[in-house]
Amino acid sequence: MCATIEVVSVAADSSEEKPMPECAGGGGDSEGLYERTNGFEVCLRTEVARVRDGAPIAEGTYSIWIPDYLHM
Repeated sequence: MCATIEVVSVAADSSEEKPMPECAGGGGDSEGLYERTNGFEVCLRTEVARVRDGAPIAEGTYSIWIPDYLHM
């Protein structure tokens, strides 16, 4: 098996509170609120494939928030 993670987008985010956004092609938790100040919203695309023939076994998207520790 071969696992890959691709960064789809990185966006600066300096809002105080907002719902976690939906990543391209996948869902985020739109009901919960997260307190944020100065950071980056990173959208990832993931895939696990069989090495022998490249057939995908699992794929999906995930959105994470990374704080900007230099400007907190």
